Amino acid sequence: MASAELIVGQQENVAAIGVVAVDNVADIKRQMEQTIAELNTDKGLIILTDIVGGTPMNLASSQLTHPNVFCLFGFEFTFIARSADEP
Repeated sequence: MASAELIVGQQENVAAIGVVAVDNVADIKRQMEQTIAELNTDKGLIILTDIVGGTPMNLASSQLTHPNVFCLFGFEFTFIARSADEP
């Protein structure tokens, strides 16, 4: 998110969770749940992930039980940066 904010400016009510191969899946899931709880989801929450079928996508899918949470998969940096610049 820091790279996108360099282009489009600071964003409110936005979070990014970095995932690398050595991360513990249970820890990532816990972090994702905590982050969702901290964000204002009244108007909805969109989770964007990169690789379809990857760990971030699978964990994001598990969050669809929350009201107003949606997941979109297969995105790369340019799309995410442009999305941050839209109202």
